[in-house]
Amino acid sequence: MTQLLENALMGTVLIAAVSLLRRLLKGYFPPETWLCLWGLCLFRLLSPVVPQSALSVYNLPRLLAGLSAAPDALTGAELAGQTISTSELEITQTELGTIASAGGTSPTAILTAVYLIGAACVFLWFLWGWTQTFRQVRRARPVEQSELPRSGPWRCAHIRVSTETNQTGPFTFGVLRPVILLTPGLSGQELLMALTHEGIHARRRDNLWHYVMAAALVVHWWNPAVWLMARLLRMDVEKSCDKAVLRFLGAEHKADYAKMLVAISATGKDSVFSSSLGSQRAEERILFIMKLKKTSFTAIFLSLVLIFAVSVTMVTGCAYEEIPSETGEIAIEEAGTILSNTGEIAIEECGEESSAASQSTEVPGEGEYAVENAADSQGTASAEAHILAEETGCTIAIGTSYQKSFTMENEPQTPYAAFRVTVSGVSSDGGSYKIIIAGSDGYAYMSAAQTGDFTVTIQDAVSDAAYTVYILNYAAVPVTADITISGNN
Repeated sequence: MTQLLENALMGTVLIAAVSLLRRLLKGYFPPETWLCLWGLCLFRLLSPVVPQSALSVYNLPRLLAGLSAAPDALTGAELAGQTISTSELEITQTELGTIASAGGTSPTAILTAVYLIGAACVFLWFLWGWTQTFRQVRRARPVEQSELPRSGPWRCAHIRVSTETNQTGPFTFGVLRPVILLTPGLSGQELLMALTHEGIHARRRDNLWHYVMAAALVVHWWNPAVWLMARLLRMDVEKSCDKAVLRFLGAEHKADYAKMLVAISATGKDSVFSSSLGSQRAEERILFIMKLKKTSFTAIFLSLVLIFAVSVTMVTGCAYEEIPSETGEIAIEEAGTILSNTGEIAIEECGEESSAASQSTEVPGEGEYAVENAADSQGTASAEAHILAEETGCTIAIGTSYQKSFTMENEPQTPYAAFRVTVSGVSSDGGSYKIIIAGSDGYAYMSAAQTGDFTVTIQDAVSDAAYTVYILNYAAVPVTADITISGNN
């Protein structure tokens, strides 16, 4: 669901940008330019993965906010609407937002059900339209190629003539094996133009645009920007075909071709999965035909530049995460000097040494841990990294936090050490969490909101200082993860 909302947001921004450019630059670029841009919009709407680029416009908010440099490391007591002290973590309502009751129906479940019902209705509507058109094509009478005019682009398709009196304008149906359905009574110049138009649709497999567009409408049925794109995309497909028709017939047939569009538009209409010669929006196409000129080299070059610029800046995703790497390095300054001696640490819980074996718990409670320097008899640090605490499959309920406290008790010769907090195997169904660490020495750290695995290393942890690690679930769904607190090599 998170990926769907991200695609919808970024896709809507891209559709709005392309629509605005199309309106401002109408007549300067050929319709093929806008078709390429609509294709990029469809990719952004439907693709589960998009490439990242440092030139993406979505980097700007993070760059302006300074979030691309490093995680926030603060020494004050107040952090973005949360108050951190040495003894407690006060979670404000501002940070948590409105959280659904654990015993009630989740708003996310309700919205998901509404979305699926809407998508199913749109899918059934498209399926009904496709079935109606398919039956209409099957009832039509086949036409032999020998009965048609001289060779042309229509030779790649099967030709049928409708036997129904209420048949709408000629159209092309299908992608792999396209069929051209003609209205009865066409002959002479009109028949040649109709066959040329629909034959070009069939040869270029233009109906594939309608199938992909239908998929986007099913997925994003609630988004009006996607419905607007469907209308503009269909118009640009027809304009591109009209341009190809006049290139085949010759520019001297502009007036005759425009007259035929006027005649057919009175009865023509757009089918769901077909390209129709006639439509109720023929006026815009006629104006385009009458003003049509040969595309210049400059227009082609500028079109390529525009497509490339939009691809790099608006189709790609943000190249900077809020935390730029999986590990954030935090250093504590004391007396103006950054101390970076790293000691290896082991763990004792309630006077007994903790094992490295995983344990499972539904909602972990608080635990007190004493951290001691793991040194051998000669006073040198052991080469082995010791596990402080490891809990597998911890489920953090809505609005609660995982909490572990420990005190650094290093030997005098190594008064500073480091520890690492790792959250892995995250299963949150769209939920998110934050890691918050508070120390009795006034140290405070809060990560950005995370939805996947994340690791943070605290360098130069002060001896005799008490540290508390919180993993806060402020989403509307439970978060399940493996949580490890360990010494840092």
